[in-house]
Amino acid sequence: PYLAEEGQPWGELLGVLPPSLCAQADCGPVHSRGAFLLLLALLVLTCLALAVLAVYLSVLQSESLRVLAHTLRTQEEVLLKLRLASLSQLRRLNSSEARAPS
Repeated sequence: PYLAEEGQPWGELLGVLPPSLCAQADCGPVHSRGAFLLLLALLVLTCLALAVLAVYLSVLQSESLRVLAHTLRTQEEVLLKLRLASLSQLRRLNSSEARAPS
């Protein structure tokens, strides 16, 4: 309805559609209008599917980053414990060398 108010006939708008969409001999404006609306509905559904996919990937990325941060914190704690153990062993070694007669 709003297209008629703008003065653009369906023929002009549907001129961009490939002829293969309307290959029948009796294909009139009603068929063209239906094909146009079908394409429009397909476009809307595709956009909706892409939006859902984008949200899913965003959540997946967020979860992956959370797991990665947890793993890095755990590794940092392990490294700190290893450094403390190494420092402790180094002190023990130094003290035992100092007590040993030369």
